Amino acid sequence: MKKFIKYGYYLIVLLLLFIFKNPISYAFKNINSFFQKDSKNNVQLELLKAENKSLKQELKNIKNFNKDNYDKFNYVDCKIIERNIYDFYDYIIIDKGSENDIKKDSAVISEKGLIGIVEKVYKLNSKVKLITSEDINISIKINDTYGVIDNYNRDKNYYEATVTKDSNIKINDEIYTSGLGIIPSNIYIGYVTKIIKSNIKDKIYFKTKNNINELNNLIVIKGSKNV
Repeated sequence: MKKFIKYGYYLIVLLLLFIFKNPISYAFKNINSFFQKDSKNNVQLELLKAENKSLKQELKNIKNFNKDNYDKFNYVDCKIIERNIYDFYDYIIIDKGSENDIKKDSAVISEKGLIGIVEKVYKLNSKVKLITSEDINISIKINDTYGVIDNYNRDKNYYEATVTKDSNIKINDEIYTSGLGIIPSNIYIGYVTKIIKSNIKDKIYFKTKNNINELNNLIVIKGSKNV
């Protein structure tokens, strides 16, 4: 009888272990999964914090760039959401549109100067023509000399512009928007690298400080604050 009871206890213990085996295993599996997910979420959170910090610094740099001039204008922060490989040097799509009061022909800048002009405005985004586009037409000013951007040489990464004859321009002189067109004046564009004199008009080559391949966070200049 005692032996029967002893074996009965063993059977009960084995039965209980069998019954609770899966729930216990499932519980430990869930706990492990929870901590793994929590660890992954913490990593993602830290990455988002770093990205947000980088974004804020980049936008701060843009606003501090030529601050005395840009403080006169209202502007909107934006970022690139689309860029087609087939017109990579011609257009970008930004994440701001008519709902953000973006207007056609507004200047778009990075922390290193002008990068393009708003060509088309949609409700939630806008299409921007880059200054590296073949048919860009922007009036410029170098010291007291005026001119127009003619072309961008994609192979050698320099711009060409035609300026008035007998201009008093030197290598490394800075180039700004002239304000003669729709774009506001005194937006930084680049610096002179070469000057070619002629009988009718002079031609200059220049470069910008922007890396057109690494554009991300930008600013759209909407207009004067007193408008």
